[in-house]
Amino acid sequence: MSCDIKTIKQPSKPKRRNYKTLFSGPGLINFNNNETITKPKRKRSKNGCTNCKRLKIKCNEDYPECEYCIHTGKQCVYPLLKNTKPKIKGQSSEVIDIQSNLIKDVVPMPSILNKPLQKLNSVSFQLNISKFELQLLKCYIDFGGNFFLKDVSKESHTFWSEDVPKLWCCSDLVKYGLYSASSARLLANYDYDTSKEIYIENEDQNSYPIIPFTINLREQASRYAEKTFELINMYQMMFDDQYGGALNESEDILGQLIVANKLAVGSKVILPRPKHNQTFNKVEESLLFQLMSVTNKTFQEFSKYSTLLKDTKYACIFDPEAIPINQHKLLVENVNLGFIRYLKNYVNDKFDPSDDFKITYQSAISRFEYSCHQTIYFQNTISLFRALVYITRDSDFLDLLKNEDHIAMKIMFYSCCLNSIFHDKIYQRNGVHNEFLEFYVNYSKDKFNGSWEDEVDRNIYGWVQKRAGCNYGFDLNALKYVGKPVDKVPPGVLRISEIDTGIKSTQY
Repeated sequence: MSCDIKTIKQPSKPKRRNYKTLFSGPGLINFNNNETITKPKRKRSKNGCTNCKRLKIKCNEDYPECEYCIHTGKQCVYPLLKNTKPKIKGQSSEVIDIQSNLIKDVVPMPSILNKPLQKLNSVSFQLNISKFELQLLKCYIDFGGNFFLKDVSKESHTFWSEDVPKLWCCSDLVKYGLYSASSARLLANYDYDTSKEIYIENEDQNSYPIIPFTINLREQASRYAEKTFELINMYQMMFDDQYGGALNESEDILGQLIVANKLAVGSKVILPRPKHNQTFNKVEESLLFQLMSVTNKTFQEFSKYSTLLKDTKYACIFDPEAIPINQHKLLVENVNLGFIRYLKNYVNDKFDPSDDFKITYQSAISRFEYSCHQTIYFQNTISLFRALVYITRDSDFLDLLKNEDHIAMKIMFYSCCLNSIFHDKIYQRNGVHNEFLEFYVNYSKDKFNGSWEDEVDRNIYGWVQKRAGCNYGFDLNALKYVGKPVDKVPPGVLRISEIDTGIKSTQY
């Protein structure tokens, strides 16, 4: 935008003038009636702060601090600019002095130093979020692609790392689910007692001047998760009406609901839990069962609409990458999972082939077995946790578990054991799985005179205890030996897991 200034005479003694504010931009500046000076063309100046220049990112050049430095807490320093503007032929030194004085009067511009306007220029203010929430968004962008999988599927990885953050600005469901996952991830590698003492700086965006304060990260993570579940319940009740409307909009709402549910449930799973936290007396009171119930409700509610998402960007959130058929056949032929064979034989010995309960148990064991094969094939432990998700889809199995059916609890015991033995480094071991294990250990003692039902139960829990005493992860290929006494496995079977430590496997 250009701005003309009234003709200025050059008196011997300069007088004060009420000049209009100068704005940068092309245009003409008239200094007298007969002289017109055209601004020389030049490349756009790069007047950003030193931090932005070093990172080669765009600086919004706010004074005294730019937006990047405000949100990163760095000291904002602008380089001293030399006057490199070439002298125009025929221009007197007096004219240059007047021009320099005018520029000095407007740099830095008073409007930039105005605190309310700085607030209006703030990214977090414009987005109606706090600085802390903006940091949570950046945190998710850093780790989101690996939250549910580790490069198992390029399509799924792209969806969680790129597509989900794009939904943040248009969906409260995804926004609070994302906040929940990010805040839980920040706490995931702390033990429970330490996690309760972590505080984060925040600020009240609605106050002026902005009032800084601190928040307890664990309490805030729980609030985000509860808010997400509240929104999920609200949208679930509204969805049938919404489905009668625009098809594309219905697809988005359904997809966002499932994304939000995965984020919220995932955050609950990875939040640190206290050791020896078996404070419930019934399975249905456990956090694990509550999360399974929420997942089952979401699946049952929207399974009838799943065809809507078949050919959309949300299709990849239902099932992970499948093992190629030929490779799966080789796994089944060459990998003998002793604990799976034991569970199948256990069920066959207890029930007739036509028994409905037997079908439910066998279905759960088959899902469990396939997750173990995925773990070995893709070399990631998230598939073991997904076994619980697959099993949860069966309402009959969930009802059996709620009623503390022994075989249903036994299958869950084995699944939780594997999650504890081969847990992923993304979260602490003292989580929802170990709570259930403590419950089952006490249940087994009461049911079997202070001991275990059989040697396989004793052996698999021995693996849990062995892993608890190690500072390294077990190699995932050791799955085929689980169920045997851990102290009698062949030398070299228990090796440091590359998945858990990020270093090359070595002999145990």
